[in-house]
Amino acid sequence: MKYLYLFIIILSLVIINYIYNYYYYHYKEEKNFTLFKSLNIPDFDFLTFDYLLNNHGDKEIYLCESSSSSSDMPDEDIKYNGTDDMYIISDGTNYKKTTIKDFINNDLSDDKWYLKYEDDYNFFKMIGMEEKFINVCKDIFSSNKSDKYLNSSVSFWCGGKNTKTPWHTDFDDKCFLYVIHGKKKVKIVKPKYDKNMYKINKYFFFSLWSEVDFSNPDYEKHPLYKDVEIKEIILNSGDGIHIPRNWWHCVENLEPTIALTYCSYSNNFYKYSNFPEKIRKIYYTYFNPKI
Repeated sequence: MKYLYLFIIILSLVIINYIYNYYYYHYKEEKNFTLFKSLNIPDFDFLTFDYLLNNHGDKEIYLCESSSSSSDMPDEDIKYNGTDDMYIISDGTNYKKTTIKDFINNDLSDDKWYLKYEDDYNFFKMIGMEEKFINVCKDIFSSNKSDKYLNSSVSFWCGGKNTKTPWHTDFDDKCFLYVIHGKKKVKIVKPKYDKNMYKINKYFFFSLWSEVDFSNPDYEKHPLYKDVEIKEIILNSGDGIHIPRNWWHCVENLEPTIALTYCSYSNNFYKYSNFPEKIRKIYYTYFNPKI
């Protein structure tokens, strides 16, 4: 019997240690955002609208419907199926299939459609430049060269004036947004305002999204949102920002803009984000009441 007690004590200590390190990793390590004004990475300057038009104009793409409210988001993202051109899309109502040429010539002036490539749907992989962009970002944004990041990713964002990404948080280990050409307005909120942001009761991959429409908040429906302290930042061409994990943020393009995000993942990410994410997905899939 004493061995059972010993086992329970050891197991309890392991669980307590994990919970403590989980909390520290998610909410104590990251103290503030970091702004990089006039960073100006010359390796990315070639990626202009003319370059896209002249070199990849016939490439087929999917445009995502732009919105300032997460409630209008599709149920699932587009998934890359392992080839250069073939993609699986679960809900066509919130996406539009077109070409880069038609997007730039016809849709860039419309704030309805946004070219967002992230996760499995990877623009830089499509044009054969994923490794190049990751390596440049790794050299620029790794403040501590001894950091042992197991994986990195880079995402592509291209949209016209007034295209938007709603309030959300990301669980990435490190996440940097860099504006190659154009201008963005970024709003950010500390994790301490979680309860004020009205999280959507739904599973999203390694992220949380808010019910609040940042362009037109409904204070009767979301009264606690009035108390949120919002920091607003303008990013011009050549500017970047590091947004700590779990910080709420939303983004609006103030003019036609091309940008990227670089994310990196350390061993602690897989310890304190990857496993809990699997549990979270099981909960939302099988136990959480549907909206």
